[in-house]
Amino acid sequence: MSELYNYFLSYDNSKYEIGVDRVIMTAYKKQLAYENTPAYTEMFYKEPGLFAGQCISSTHLLDMAKDYAKKNYLSSNFTMTMFGTHTKTLFTDYVKRSNGIKYDFRDLSTSQFKEHLYKKDKDYYLYINNLESDYEPTFEEKVVEKEEENALDA
Repeated sequence: MSELYNYFLSYDNSKYEIGVDRVIMTAYKKQLAYENTPAYTEMFYKEPGLFAGQCISSTHLLDMAKDYAKKNYLSSNFTMTMFGTHTKTLFTDYVKRSNGIKYDFRDLSTSQFKEHLYKKDKDYYLYINNLESDYEPTFEEKVVEKEEENALDA
């Protein structure tokens, strides 16, 4: 036992910066961070069709987030302040103030909404939609032509 003690006593650990360097971001650590993303953030990324083309008040959006969390067995333990702060940073260009805070997504289509989210956090967008890390999504509008519409009606 004394030999082991003497070994560690004379061991040179100057090549390590213990407590100084940042912890390495491993794939597992990144996945844990994504799994702990608040329910309201996941709601925007998973169900963008609910918000595109809408103007929604912050209180209604908070209620939607709490309902989404309960429906998907996620934590709904977040305050209005925490929700508002994070949502404002996510949608800075779409915040309107009139009788409270509203998020005006009326000018956005679903694909534009997805593109906005992709630009905000590419890695999380790819993770939450089960896409490969080298995948580059295209956000083109799907245009249904008149002839195709008529063929569907027949």
